[in-house]
Amino acid sequence: MDHGLSTYRPMRIIVYLLALIIVGYVAGCLVLYFFQEKLIFHPYALPQDRVFHFEQPFEEHFVDAGDGVKLHAIHFHPAAESKGIVIYYHGNGGCMDRWGFVAKDFTDRGYEVFMTDYRGYGKSGGTIQSEAQFISDANVLYEYGVGLAPGKRVVVVGTSMGSGVAPGVAAKHQPDMLILNTPYNSLLDVTKSHTFGILPINWILKYHLKSEDLIGQFNGPVYIIHGTADRTVPYACAEKLAKRSNPANTTFITVPNGTHKLGSDPAYFQMLDVALEK
Repeated sequence: MDHGLSTYRPMRIIVYLLALIIVGYVAGCLVLYFFQEKLIFHPYALPQDRVFHFEQPFEEHFVDAGDGVKLHAIHFHPAAESKGIVIYYHGNGGCMDRWGFVAKDFTDRGYEVFMTDYRGYGKSGGTIQSEAQFISDANVLYEYGVGLAPGKRVVVVGTSMGSGVAPGVAAKHQPDMLILNTPYNSLLDVTKSHTFGILPINWILKYHLKSEDLIGQFNGPVYIIHGTADRTVPYACAEKLAKRSNPANTTFITVPNGTHKLGSDPAYFQMLDVALEK
């Protein structure tokens, strides 16, 4: 009996398995690095002649991002006299066709809304290529939107992906209020939770969006709402973000068993009623 041969075969299988694991690991890292924009952002483009149908009055705007790209936005108006303007940064999927209807939550409460589409979304040109570009666009859109309502109260709202830029915008411009719906402390932590911590995310991911480093620099009231059953952005990420905010000015609302879609939850509307009447 050839005991050497019988020992060699299992060893060869082990080597092959290890090689497959290593190749798969490296391939996973490369896919995440080179295709991360497609994994993070899910734009839906619209033709430039797309006609919108919303209940409230609105005008479309095209904002120069500073590099020749035009970013599309819609300025919604309430039926009565305006109490202020909401600068709204939406989530990572869809476009104004979907998100525009959210403006009613604020116009019904007497606020104008300036809602924007990111690069490649809706009628906006270009593509998202870096975190610096993404943040720069958010600030350009804020400045343009505020210019439409000079002297009025300004509320910045970030939902899901939009919560990654809203705290930085608030820290830089110091609006009157910041509202964050299903937010995260950093995109790094969200990505780590979805990859189970087995990939070197700090090295791979180009979009860190560390709101936790900026939210404490905002001096106004902050409202954070998050559900405990959110499988897209872990509830723990919102907890971390809230801890980095100014505790004297922060209201953190937990929705038991709430999912990532809190826009129709009664707790969300109760929060808006309280926040926007202050």
